[in-house]
Amino acid sequence: MAKWYAAEVGVKVVDSALQLHGGYGYIDEYDISRFYRDAKIVEIYEGVKEVGKTCYRAPPGQKDRSLFEEE
Repeated sequence: MAKWYAAEVGVKVVDSALQLHGGYGYIDEYDISRFYRDAKIVEIYEGVKEVGKTCYRAPPGQKDRSLFEEE
C-alpha cells in the first residue's frame, strides 16, 4: 500500500513540476525531464499501479472499501 501511494504521489508531484516548466520540461538539459522519467519508471516497474489495486480489494462477500475509486 505504501509503495503504491509513494509512486502515485511522486508522479503527481513531478507532473505538476513539469507543467510549471512547460515545454522546457521535456528538454534533457533540465533535471525535471529525468525526474519525470524516473517517477514513471518507478510506477511502472514496481507493478503497483494495477496489480496493487487488485490485491488490496476486499475478499468476495465483504463490502469493498476501496481507496482507489474516485468519488
